[in-house]
Amino acid sequence: VVLDPACGSGGFLIMTLKYVLERLRISRPNLDEAEVYFALREFAQRNVFGADINERMARVTKMNMIMHGDGHGGVFHMHGLDVGFAKGPALRPGDVTCVFSNPPFAGREEDPAQLSKFGTTRNKHGDPVETPKSIPFVEHILELLAEGGLAALVLPNGIFNSQSEQFSRLRDLIWAKAEVIAIIGLPHWVFFHTGCDVQGALLFLKRTDNPRSDYNIHIDWAEHVGYDAAGRKLEQNDFPDILQRYAKHEDSNQYKASLLQSRGRMDPLYYQPGEHQRVSAFDGKGVPLTELLVPSTEIIQRRRGNHALVRYVEVSDTDKYSGAIVSSTEYEVRNLPSRAKYIVRPNMLLIPNHRNSIKAGRSVVLVPPEGDGLVVTSRFIVAQSRVPAVYLYHILNLDIVKEKMLRLVSGSSSTEIKFQQLKEIRIPMPESGDFDLFLENLNSRRARVDQLRNELAREQQELSEIFRGFYVA
Repeated sequence: VVLDPACGSGGFLIMTLKYVLERLRISRPNLDEAEVYFALREFAQRNVFGADINERMARVTKMNMIMHGDGHGGVFHMHGLDVGFAKGPALRPGDVTCVFSNPPFAGREEDPAQLSKFGTTRNKHGDPVETPKSIPFVEHILELLAEGGLAALVLPNGIFNSQSEQFSRLRDLIWAKAEVIAIIGLPHWVFFHTGCDVQGALLFLKRTDNPRSDYNIHIDWAEHVGYDAAGRKLEQNDFPDILQRYAKHEDSNQYKASLLQSRGRMDPLYYQPGEHQRVSAFDGKGVPLTELLVPSTEIIQRRRGNHALVRYVEVSDTDKYSGAIVSSTEYEVRNLPSRAKYIVRPNMLLIPNHRNSIKAGRSVVLVPPEGDGLVVTSRFIVAQSRVPAVYLYHILNLDIVKEKMLRLVSGSSSTEIKFQQLKEIRIPMPESGDFDLFLENLNSRRARVDQLRNELAREQQELSEIFRGFYVA
């Protein structure tokens, strides 16, 4: 029994019919085409169900099902969370053996009638609360699946890594009610051509009331998916190779369920191998970054009548490579942009926290003396250093550390790194423990680099002048 409770135009249901049609032709070679399609229609009418809240999408699915072997009678215009509760598919919890679905990515469920049905949509007092739509869909799918039933789901990254209470509670429910078979990472741009900038991944699980205490999960990563960010078809497609690695149980793709549970994260990018892993586990006397930073609590207070002028700095107002503050915009406090948050002081560190900034390799900012009193965006983690700030400035601007930060981002649409997540970045200390000696050597080398850079610029200028002379009378 196959169900898609958010079927859209019916892609997964049509895939099911195509698969069953192929199996019928192989397993029953004595049947002619008319008999094969009759058997397919019988299967579809009894065993294939879909629901969509959008009436037009439900009609499109019905038409598509008719064109691919019928079974349109199992498609209903209804809220997917009502399957099993209201008129529609004659399904009850435990009736479904396979779910293929891409539940809603965007928006929040606000209907108390829907929220009251589920545990993940309640606060600690048991009261229903507004919840991202994907959360109750996953819980409902777990309820509808039979023991041993399988689900293949396209889900937003928040399901896998968000640190909010509701997402954490859903992950706990998944571990309690299912065994995770595989998790496949997708490129961050994979849904751009549909107008959706939410990042996602694929989750494959088996429903069971008695999950094993520990087992292997296949984690893999797709960089090429058969089309580009604009939706144009490409030959490059990693999924066949991923399927082969899954079938062979490749050791490099096997991760213990206990590891994922202990980390509180299921997102594939977090576990992707690379040099960045040295930042959280290296041989040496590393100190968690959070122990070396004190997060800022000095926040700008907006008041309607506050006409005081302040200088405001966005991430784009800083040099990408050096972190120098190159520009600012003057505002009255009452008119500051909504993201304006922190008042900064000299020697504070401003750490870009949004995925796009980290991915672009943007530099950490070391606030200079003339930056005293600037107001900066919440797109920075703002903190005072317990050790010489220039030391952390150089460490945090290493490519290997930026790569680690990229793995730590969480969320779906607003993907960012939170202060507490920085504890996974371990900072090496100078062997002698003498920061002054280390920084003296560092500054000497930096001065030499600046000198060489200036000499190179002069040589390039003289070279240009030689050739420019050909054009001068």
